[in-house]
Amino acid sequence: MRKHFYFLTTVLVLTSLVACSSSTKKRTAPEKNEETHLEAENGENSSSVTGVIGKAQAAKSIKVSFNSNELISKVSEYIAQNPENSLSQVVSYANSLKNEIGLPFTLVALSAEIVGVETFIKTENGTRLNVGIGSEPLCSAGIAVTYPVLRRDGDIWTVRYSSGEYKIKAAPLRTGDIRREKDGKLETQVPLPEEGLEPGGIDKSGESLFVRFDLNPSASSWWQRVMKRNPKEEKPFLVLEMGESEFEFSSTQDNYDEFDDSPPRETKEDDTYILRFEDSKYFFQSISCG
Repeated sequence: MRKHFYFLTTVLVLTSLVACSSSTKKRTAPEKNEETHLEAENGENSSSVTGVIGKAQAAKSIKVSFNSNELISKVSEYIAQNPENSLSQVVSYANSLKNEIGLPFTLVALSAEIVGVETFIKTENGTRLNVGIGSEPLCSAGIAVTYPVLRRDGDIWTVRYSSGEYKIKAAPLRTGDIRREKDGKLETQVPLPEEGLEPGGIDKSGESLFVRFDLNPSASSWWQRVMKRNPKEEKPFLVLEMGESEFEFSSTQDNYDEFDDSPPRETKEDDTYILRFEDSKYFFQSISCG
């Protein structure tokens, strides 16, 4: 009887020791939820866990700024200082400046996140940029920001800031279709720099649109003297030729003479609308917003 009692006591003691040992091992390895909490607190890898960048990632980001009126201001100032320059001279300067500082283009970057009042995007090489204030557009999912765009290659856009050039994956906030009059077939889909901007013509090849790039009133004298047009009747502007991947200011006089500010508009039930241009083999189609 006593031997049996000793045997039971020994078994109970050993069982207790094993349980204590097992309990200690569980405490030394953090639970998955604890690891997630620690990562979020430290700001490392928190975007993969919570979908929002952490403090450490935000602190490491490069703060950039962009004045979307800079190109307009500098081109207008150049014209005011050189009111006798020809259209081709003005356009040559405008294109060289565009290639240097970028064209204001509103894009929806796939990696954009708003934290507080700031917007962070991740570039193609992993650099994170703090691009300032972004917005949630009415007619598109994502976060819209106006960037200084140098060029486009598919869904990769090269943007230029004082700290250097960066590539971001993004979609244009707004696009328009160039379609053939005879059968409605899509010829080219063109990104437009900003929401609400309408074309004033279509290239004869069907590969590009012509849109306005309004100038400041300081260009009025040039508009009257060189362009032979009345600044009291229309605001001075340059014509931007927008293609699927390329965009540049046009120096072709016909693109100015034939620019149509109010082409006939046809709205469909599915919220798409059509703009038609005189003697063109193509028409413009886009989606109404708001």
